[in-house]
Amino acid sequence: MTITFLPGRDSYSAATANGVETRRWGSWGGSFFFEGAEAGEPEEEVAAVEACPANARDLRGTGETVTCGCDAAASASGSVWGSETYTDDSRICRAAVHAGVIEADGGEVTFTVVDGLSSYSGSEANGVTTRDYGTWSGSFEFQTDEG
Repeated sequence: MTITFLPGRDSYSAATANGVETRRWGSWGGSFFFEGAEAGEPEEEVAAVEACPANARDLRGTGETVTCGCDAAASASGSVWGSETYTDDSRICRAAVHAGVIEADGGEVTFTVVDGLSSYSGSEANGVTTRDYGTWSGSFEFQTDEG
């Protein structure tokens, strides 16, 4: 069996085959495949989700709900202001870790663009410290299974 390395793709689908479940993902810089391996037929394939934007500022005022993917690097750093409701210039993936929507290794998140607030309270949760901020014109909030 030979491993062949290839350039990255714009997106990757999720599938379950041979008892292994893979995750869908947005753009990534490299990929590979196994030459000479018998490939099982995927039991299920799910459309890939795009990588999250760094922040939601370009979506301000749209009220849009976005589902996107965070990788470990995007989840590891960046400034975040607020708790539960975050300023739209906060790093989406870092805020998602703070909110408990994903763990530090990343995952899929869904957020909704909402109006700005007169103040934002920072806090510490899940290893992420967010900051207080005053009035800001745009915000986002994560959607969870609970609501």
